[in-house]
Amino acid sequence: MIRLSAKSRYAVSALLHLAVHNQARAVPLAAISVCPGIFMSYIHQVFWKLRPAGLVRGTPGPGGGYRLG
Repeated sequence: MIRLSAKSRYAVSALLHLAVHNQARAVPLAAISVCPGIFMSYIHQVFWKLRPAGLVRGTPGPGGGYRLG
């Protein structure tokens, strides 16, 4: 059995949410954090690590959010 830290579990859950809701537009962090019940401040920390790794791409501004990299 593989044991993951809480941050790793949240990262996998957030990536899965992006994969399932892959749309033409970016998904805001608020929508990503609601589904698995992750606090918004915590999801910011998770995505801060996922962006440089190229796993997600951010779109700034109104209507912005994240997409799979």
